[in-house]
Parts: sequence; C-alpha cells; structure tokens
Amino acid sequence: MSVDLDIKPLEARHSAQSYPLAQMILPQLSLPEWLRYVEDIGKRNAFNHGGIVAAYSKRGYIHGLFAYVVGPDALHGKVLMVDNFIAFEIPAHQSVTQALLSKIDALARCYDCRAAHVQLPAGALRGNGKSSILVEAFEAHGHNLQRVGLCKQFEKRPPF
Repeated sequence: MSVDLDIKPLEARHSAQSYPLAQMILPQLSLPEWLRYVEDIGKRNAFNHGGIVAAYSKRGYIHGLFAYVVGPDALHGKVLMVDNFIAFEIPAHQSVTQALLSKIDALARCYDCRAAHVQLPAGALRGNGKSSILVEAFEAHGHNLQRVGLCKQFEKRPPF
C-alpha cells in the first residue's frame, strides 16, 4: 500500500503540530523556541530564501520536515543549507526520506544553487564508532560533535 505525500512549505497554522518531530532531533528545544524559529527562518532578505518544508499525508499529518536557507559558501558559491531534517517512516508507504530528499534537490535547482549542504544529528553517523582525527582535534579543543555535514554538488556554474 502506498500513500501519497504532499511535500510543501510548513503552514504557519501547523507550526505547533510539527513540534514533536523537531523535538525528536532537538529534545532540549521548547515549544516557544520552536515557534520562534519557524517564524524567523521564513523571513527573507536580499540574498537568502528560507523556510521549512513538510511532508504531509493526505489526512494532514506531518511525517517529516527540514529547514533551509539559501546562502553563500566559500567553496561552492550559492548553496541550499538544510538543517533539522527529520523523517518519520511508515512501513509499506512511500519513503518520506526519499520524498524530502527529492524536494531538497528541487529547491536547490529552483534557487540556482551549486550545492546542497545538509546538517544531520550526530546520531546519524555510521561505522565503527571511532572519531576521525579531525573530530578528535576539535573535541580536544572543547568542541563536541553535534552534527554531521553532507554535501551534494550540482552542475558547475560560476560562483554567485
């Protein structure tokens, strides 16, 4: 059985409904902080666009979301920066993760970005559980691993 998802901007009236999903990756986040974040990320300025995209079921339930802004990157130029990605997968249904990933690609192309940078919770790391030399150096300097960054490059264009 497959359920179609509607991938679209988070509607303001659903900000509070989306909070439990956000809290799955940011358990320390309060509802007022989340509501303020949802409002702030949608504000646009001359360079960046931003917002929150949600995966809605036909019944109106939110099964996943991510936040994004468009901004500059030293290496890639204009990039789509994605954060707070969460997908609640339901067995035997369309992949929420795949639907949201497709939307990331579509947004990056829409805004003529050269790359998409995605920040994931540190729990997304796979492997033998050992830190890289670089991570160990940062940790020794007082940092802690909270996110994992991923990058997907698109067709090369001149920066900005």
